[in-house]
Amino acid sequence: MKKRVAVTGLGVISSIGIGKDAFWDNLINGVSGISQVGAFDTSHHTAHIGGEVKNFRSEDFIDKRRARLVGRASQLAIAATKLALEDTKLEKSTISNRIASVCLGTTMGEIESVEKADHAWINTSLKEVKNINLQQSPVNNMPSNVAIEFNLRGRNRIFTTACAAGNYAIGYGYDLLQADEADIIIAGGSDSFSWIAFTGFNKVGATAPEKCQPFDKNRKGMIPGEGAGIVVLEPLEQAMERGTHIYAEILGYGLSCDANHIGVFLRV
Repeated sequence: MKKRVAVTGLGVISSIGIGKDAFWDNLINGVSGISQVGAFDTSHHTAHIGGEVKNFRSEDFIDKRRARLVGRASQLAIAATKLALEDTKLEKSTISNRIASVCLGTTMGEIESVEKADHAWINTSLKEVKNINLQQSPVNNMPSNVAIEFNLRGRNRIFTTACAAGNYAIGYGYDLLQADEADIIIAGGSDSFSWIAFTGFNKVGATAPEKCQPFDKNRKGMIPGEGAGIVVLEPLEQAMERGTHIYAEILGYGLSCDANHIGVFLRV
């Protein structure tokens, strides 16, 4: 019999708000999180705006010593997970006694750590590359860091299917619950703002010069940003027994792929 799956927790770290309430309030009130890029010099780029999370403080969510050991994308994912778990009111003892899996999606992973290593190598010497930047860079660190932070002992999976990665992660989490291979799922996506991603989208003419307007006939492109979005999934019956708030029920999902050619961006 097909198991019913509920969404019981939401965690958001975004350029328009930290936490689901701030995010939603700013969203419906038309608050924009797009501003001049402050992370690096954009004078040689065609666009100069992005969706940076400028008021994020990792120490608000993670022990300072621990925060220094993980990359920014992991920090964002951990923070969003903490908010999602608080939202669903799952006690640590409850989580530790169940099989909780982490499924995360990302486009660039811990690219910021790679950039720091490259910058040190190119501008000084290989000897100046810090070991911590190399240790942080493997993309599979992200779900592992979340699992370590919250003592989760289920499977850890990372999906690198670009813009669709977070959806892939949620779908896979849904499958794990259906197969009785997990009791709780932490799923979603996380990416940090990076020079490499920003430059890449600029070079292929995909970035909008002033604003992102995807549903407008005069749209001119997208705008790179950063943040993390996490949902907690669990069997509907389990959620009802706990008496927790249920946001939605996942009825299923679908995947598609154009196997003919890679995507091409055109400047119009």
